[in-house]
Amino acid sequence: MGSGVPTAKSKHDYAVKSRLELMTKYYDLREKRVLDVGCGNGVYTIEMAKIARFVFGIDPNEKFLREAIELREKECVANVEFKCCKIEELKCDEKFDVAVMIEVLEHVDEKVVLKRVNELLVDNGHLILFLPNKLYPFETHGMNIFGRNLHFKGSIPFLSWAPEFIRRRVVNEKIYTKKKFREILNNGFDVFEFDYFFPPLDLINPIIANPIRKFFRVLKRTPLKVFGLSLFCLARKRV
Repeated sequence: MGSGVPTAKSKHDYAVKSRLELMTKYYDLREKRVLDVGCGNGVYTIEMAKIARFVFGIDPNEKFLREAIELREKECVANVEFKCCKIEELKCDEKFDVAVMIEVLEHVDEKVVLKRVNELLVDNGHLILFLPNKLYPFETHGMNIFGRNLHFKGSIPFLSWAPEFIRRRVVNEKIYTKKKFREILNNGFDVFEFDYFFPPLDLINPIIANPIRKFFRVLKRTPLKVFGLSLFCLARKRV
């Protein structure tokens, strides 16, 4: 499994609030056993545990897992466990009601990971995913030039729109269209709900960010929502 940088630094980030709102809009976490794949520093894991019955977070990055465990102790949340491993290596006899992957799938072998996630879910279990959207006009992963990763706060404009054979020369991470992602999920899952997630703008001064967020909320009610930062998907295990 890949080891991308965690998408949130604190539970107070707008990204955390807005992603959880989108998740709970389509899926009720209450009384559910949750598998958080690629949990990183545990910010989302801990917040989900405040709603769910139990959350199990895994990540191959030891540094991030130490931060997650420290956060669990700081927040005094007991119904969370963490394990440092890749999903492909996870040995677990228990089954989960739902698996969550927040900006993770683009870093891993999709078929291998989705197959293992499917095995770990109960019959009719669910999968929640956030994925980078190819139609978003900025490449958020930066670009690799002569062995160096060039990354800017605003990211690189229009590289995400480049043909894949060009983009893949300078970007390691995958990117998705709605059609492509449906094809990937078709082996083992049925898409249940689909939506879009807009940039949380946590790196921008709130005085500037808040009016833009209000504009994004309006944009989400129009066909232009297809240009959002991420694809959101709720899928159900096929039985």
